[in-house]
Amino acid sequence: MQKPFVLALPFFLSAAAGAQGLPAPAPQPARSVVKATPAPEPFVIEDPEPSEAPIIIGEPVRHQSGVTPPKPTPAAPAAVASAPRASVAGVSIAGLGDGPAVTKMRDALAPRLKDPVRLIIGGYQYTFLREELGASLRLWPMMREARRKNGDAPLQLEVDQTKLLAALRELDVQVREDFENTTINIGASAARVKAGLEATPVQTVIVMVTMPLPKTERPVEKKVEVEPEPVKNSNAPSNKFPYLVATFSTRYDAGLRGRTTNLKMAAKNIDGTVVGPGKVFSTNAAIGPRNASAGWREAKMFVSGQVVSGTGAGICQAASTLYNAALLADMPIVERHAHSMRVMYVPPSRDAALMWGSKDFKFRNTSGGSLKVQTWVAGGQFHVKLWGSKPRNGAPVQITSRVLSREGGTRSEAFKLVGGQKIRLSRDSYKPHP
Repeated sequence: MQKPFVLALPFFLSAAAGAQGLPAPAPQPARSVVKATPAPEPFVIEDPEPSEAPIIIGEPVRHQSGVTPPKPTPAAPAAVASAPRASVAGVSIAGLGDGPAVTKMRDALAPRLKDPVRLIIGGYQYTFLREELGASLRLWPMMREARRKNGDAPLQLEVDQTKLLAALRELDVQVREDFENTTINIGASAARVKAGLEATPVQTVIVMVTMPLPKTERPVEKKVEVEPEPVKNSNAPSNKFPYLVATFSTRYDAGLRGRTTNLKMAAKNIDGTVVGPGKVFSTNAAIGPRNASAGWREAKMFVSGQVVSGTGAGICQAASTLYNAALLADMPIVERHAHSMRVMYVPPSRDAALMWGSKDFKFRNTSGGSLKVQTWVAGGQFHVKLWGSKPRNGAPVQITSRVLSREGGTRSEAFKLVGGQKIRLSRDSYKPHP
């Protein structure tokens, strides 16, 4: 079965190197990225031979190794005059000669080399600046294209493979992609990657380096759906799970009787769920179907920006509390959905919506041992504690969120701070309350 590979942001770099990962800092778990198969054997990223050309992003042009590329021929005045609308990535070069045009592009576009790039490799996420991966601006080709089309030319970068591999050397890269003649389409562009000449599995490092799409800043991702495999074991002795991995609590209004009943039932159903090493916890699977015959009550819920009544409503608070506990435990998030409108029991972008059959909250247990989920309600609060059979290793985790805009609703984003890295978890939009 073909394994997934992940695309983060919209121009494309592919670096393929055979064999073994190298010693590195501990990687950070990726949000919503799951490997469906066991981790592969490590493999080495070897130095490129001196004859290898840099990897080119943008138009596929490579200079022959060992040959100094010819000096660009200055544009004739007529070429400049015939392109009154020439621009590069929104930077106008109309009416400018070669030297001034190159200088203006370099000054205006240099900050793009400092854009953060998320590399999702082998189920883990790493953050670099583009220039740290050997990226540089292709100034002359961009200028020529802008003049040729008398319009806006897209940003083009080239990547020095030696610098790229030096950066990857800081990581313990363990990736194995089995594919052949796979095409990835991003907007109007496409990149074809071929792993070997025959349909045989090969070990390849695929690095997707991208820039924000015009209409969204969300990364484009492909992921594997994983069936939840929690095991209920409420009688597990406490000495089997002696290590407190994470804890989180949220407040609720005990005067809302139907909602309070639903939260108590959710806590009772979730409590004692044991998630094995590498397994996925599913909130829907742990709670079960919500219907009146089982004792679930009517309460208010959000549906497409409207407040309506629904059986079992209110248990999204259980999912949201679990979400924050899982983040603090540094567990990879497999599935999470924001509400259509803001909730008040957690900060914006730290909520998790549930809908039986369509929306779930899931996380993967990467603690190296089994994990026991403890949930209960008391004192107007929903409590979650995650207990492990092994102590949690790694840097402490902090979760922050901020509001970006309150115009026509709320736009917000949340970040995870761990080991000196700031990783954006999500950017969400909430409709205004009616």
